Amino acid sequence: MLSLSYRPTGVSAVSATTGSTRWTAPVPKKLLAFGIVPGDDVVIVEAGHIYGRMGAPGVTEYVALDLRTGRRLWTSAAPWHFANPPITISGDTVLTTDLTGAITARQALTGRVQWRRPPPSGCWRRGPGPLSNAFALTADHTRVAASFSCDGYRALVQMLDPATGAMSWSWQPPRSVGVQSGLTATGVASQGDIVLLTGQDAPPDGPYPFARTVPRRYAWPGSLGPADDIQVVLALDARTGRPRWIELGGQQVSFVLADGAVCETVSTGMECRDDFTGTPTSPVLVTGQSGVPSLAGDGSAGISGSTAAVTVAPFRVGLVSVDVIPIRGDRPLGQAEVSTGISPASASHATLQPFVVAAGASPSGRTIVLLRRVDLPSDPVIALEVQQ
Repeated sequence: MLSLSYRPTGVSAVSATTGSTRWTAPVPKKLLAFGIVPGDDVVIVEAGHIYGRMGAPGVTEYVALDLRTGRRLWTSAAPWHFANPPITISGDTVLTTDLTGAITARQALTGRVQWRRPPPSGCWRRGPGPLSNAFALTADHTRVAASFSCDGYRALVQMLDPATGAMSWSWQPPRSVGVQSGLTATGVASQGDIVLLTGQDAPPDGPYPFARTVPRRYAWPGSLGPADDIQVVLALDARTGRPRWIELGGQQVSFVLADGAVCETVSTGMECRDDFTGTPTSPVLVTGQSGVPSLAGDGSAGISGSTAAVTVAPFRVGLVSVDVIPIRGDRPLGQAEVSTGISPASASHATLQPFVVAAGASPSGRTIVLLRRVDLPSDPVIALEVQQ
C-alpha cells in the first residue's frame, strides 16, 4: 500500500505500513506539479505554470511516472486549463480532453495514442484559453463515462469503450425539464453498474423539475446540515443510461464509490447509499465536526472497500479520535485515539485538527488509517493501525 503525495517540485511515494520513502520524482524543469491521478501501473502528474496576478495554476503538460519506481515514462502536452482537468485512467488507458471537448486515449505505459473521438455535435466548444468544467471524464476498468454541456447547458452523457472509443449509449434529460446548470460525470461503479452524476437542477421555473421524472427520490439528511434547493446526485444505469435514483440537496459534498455503495462525506459526517437502489446501507454518521472547515477538500473520511475511517468528536487538545466503521451495518469495527502533540495555543484555530486522508487494509488484516497534520509547515502524515 503506497501513499502518494505531491509538492510543486515533484511527487513522492511512501509505504503506508512503514513510512519509508519508496521513491521521489521531480517534475521537468520550469514546471510545477498541481495534481496527480493514480492508476494501476502509472501516476499522471498534472504540471504547468502559475499565471496572472492572482497566481492561478495552469496545467500545460501531463507527466506519466511508473507507479513502482517513479521513473518518468512519457510526457504529453495538455490543453491550458486551471485546476481539476478532465482526465481519467481506465485499466491501461489514460483518457484526456482538449479545449473543444475531443477525447484522446493513450496507452498508459507508453503514451501512444490509441484513438481520438470528437465532441458530440452541438456541445460546448471554445477557442484558446483556460478549460472550463463544461465536460468531465470518469472510468472504471472496463468503461468510460464522458459528460458534456450541450444545447444551453443541458447535460449529455456518453458511455464509451476505453479500448476503442465506441459508444454504447448516450443520455440527456428531457428537454422539457432540462437541467440548466448541468450535471457532470463523477464516478463509475462496477458492482452496482451505475454512472454517478453530480451537479445542479435549477431551471428558471423552480428547483428539481427533472427529479420528479426519476423513479426513486431521496432527500439529503438534515443531520448533516441544511439542504440547498439545487444540488443533486443522480445514478444512471451503466448498461442502459436510464436514471435509477436521485438524491436532492447536499452541499459541498465529496463522493467515493465503495464496495457496492456511494458514500457522501462532508465535514459534519457521512452517509452511504446502495449504488443500485439508492437506499441507505447504514445509519448516517455524524462526526461532531460541525463548523470545522474541511482542509482536505472533502469530508475528512478515508474509504476503502467495505470500510471507512473518520475523525469524530469530542475533540480534546492534542488528541484525535478515529472510528473505523462498515459501509453496510451500524457496529463500529474499531477505534483509535492518538496524541498529536498540538498545543493549546495552536489549537485555538479549528483548522489545525488533523484529518483522515486515506484508509486501507494492512498485510495483517487490520485497517491502516492515514491522518494529515496541518499545524506544522511540512504537513506530516500519521499512520495508525486500527485493530478490528
